[in-house]
Amino acid sequence: MPETAFFVRRTIMRILSLQTIRLKYLMFVAVLIFLIMFVIRIKTTMEKTYIGYDGRTNQIHLLSFNKTMNDVLLIGYVMGGTVFPAEVLGMRSGHFYVHQPLHKIAKYQYFRPGLVCSMMDMRCNATNVADVEALGVVKAVYQCDNTRYRGHLRMWQLRKLIGDQSSWQENLEEHCGNTQNVDCRGRLLSQCSHSVSKVVNTPRLSLSLASRLLQQLPNLKIIHILRDPRAIMYAYLRAKWPFHSGKLNTSRSLCQRLKDDLADSALIKKAHPGRILTVFHEHLATSPEQTMQKIFDFVGYPGYDDGVMQKKFQEFFHGNSTLSAGLWRKHAPWSVISVTNNACANRYRSLGLPGFVNRQDLSNNSIPLLLPISYITSNRLKKSGFGKE
Repeated sequence: MPETAFFVRRTIMRILSLQTIRLKYLMFVAVLIFLIMFVIRIKTTMEKTYIGYDGRTNQIHLLSFNKTMNDVLLIGYVMGGTVFPAEVLGMRSGHFYVHQPLHKIAKYQYFRPGLVCSMMDMRCNATNVADVEALGVVKAVYQCDNTRYRGHLRMWQLRKLIGDQSSWQENLEEHCGNTQNVDCRGRLLSQCSHSVSKVVNTPRLSLSLASRLLQQLPNLKIIHILRDPRAIMYAYLRAKWPFHSGKLNTSRSLCQRLKDDLADSALIKKAHPGRILTVFHEHLATSPEQTMQKIFDFVGYPGYDDGVMQKKFQEFFHGNSTLSAGLWRKHAPWSVISVTNNACANRYRSLGLPGFVNRQDLSNNSIPLLLPISYITSNRLKKSGFGKE
C-alpha cells in the first residue's frame, strides 16, 4: 500500500512538472511572438518618422512625414549655383542631405561614362573603374549605405549635413548630445534610413552618367542647374584656381561640358519624361521663392514649412540678388570674359545668355542676365529666314 501511494504521488508530481514546463514553454512562445510583433511595429513606425535628438533636453522626438516625396540629385558645375537649392531641399525636418560626396576623389575632375575628365583642360582619361566607383558612391547615399561613402566626407561636408557652419558646435550638441565618446559621424549618417527623402549635390557627375541612376532608382529626380560660364570662370578666379593649362583651356573644358550636358538633357527628357528639371542660377538669384516653388512642385515637396528655409532665402537673396548676381559683370577682368567668349560663344544663344563684345556692353545694366524667350525666338526666326519685316 505505501508503495502504491508513493507511485501515485510520483506520477502526480511528474504530471505537474510536465504541465509547468509546458506552461513555461507557452509563456516563452507568447513573449517571443509579442517581441516580434513589437519589432515589426517599431520598424513600421520608423519608416514613417524621423528621429531627432535634442541634447539640451536629452529627449528623442519623432517627426511624422509623408513618404511620397522623391529623392533628389542636383547636377551642375563647381561654383555654378547648386548649393542654395540643395541646402533648401535637404535641410528640412525628416530629410537627409549629403554635400559633394565626390569632392575628395575628384577636386578638379568630373566623371563621364567610361571617362574621367579634367576641369582645367580638355583631357579625358579612359577608365573602367573610376566612373563606376563615383556612381556607386552617390548611389550608396540613396541606399543609406554609409559604409560605402562615409570615408569620403570631410568635416566641412558633415557640417553641411546638419546645417549652418557658423553654429556647428550647437548643431553637433543638438544631434549628438554632450557625450564626447559618441561616434557623431555614424549617428548623423544613420539618420538616412529614417528620412523621407535623400538629397545629393554633386557637380562632379556629367548628366549622361548621372542619368544611369534614373534606371536604378525609380524614386529619383534630377535637377540640372545652369549658370553663365563667364560668371563661373570669374568665381574660379576669385577662388584662386591654379589654371595650370591657362584660363582658355579651363573655359573650353567648362563649355564643352555645358554643350554635352545640354545635348544629353534633351535625350534624357525624352527617355525619362518628368524625371529631370533644368533651372538657371540666374532665376534662383533674381526670383528665389518662385523658382524654388517650381522645384518643390517638381520633386513633390510641400512649400516653405519652417523658419529655417525662410532664413536661407533671406541669406541667399542678400548675397545673390539681381544686383549681386551680376557683380561679375562689373569686376571680372576683360581677359577672363574674352577667353570665355572664345570658348563658349556658340553656347550663349542656346542658353539664352547675352553676348558681350566689349566692356561697355558688359557694364550696361539694361542688358539682363538672361535674355527674354521672346527675344531669343525672334532672333532664331530671323536667322532662319522667318519673321522678317
